[in-house]
Amino acid sequence: SIGDGELCETAITTVAVPEMFRYWLQGGRISIGFLGAAQLDKFGNINTTIIGDYFHPKTRLPGGGGAPEIATSSKEIYIT
Repeated sequence: SIGDGELCETAITTVAVPEMFRYWLQGGRISIGFLGAAQLDKFGNINTTIIGDYFHPKTRLPGGGGAPEIATSSKEIYIT
């Protein structure tokens, strides 16, 4: 998590989320982006919302978060 205190204690620097999106991502300063996906189809579409029927899902997932911004603003994308 971005707000994880343990990460802040051991990091060289920390960046606020608004700064990360405005200055780093939208400013074209990020070369590689990493996206997590629960499911990935042959067209490269990722599922980060639910597994199963939308109204009666087997599992609810955390959602896309900043994935759209990362995908459109990074020069290269890796899906994990």
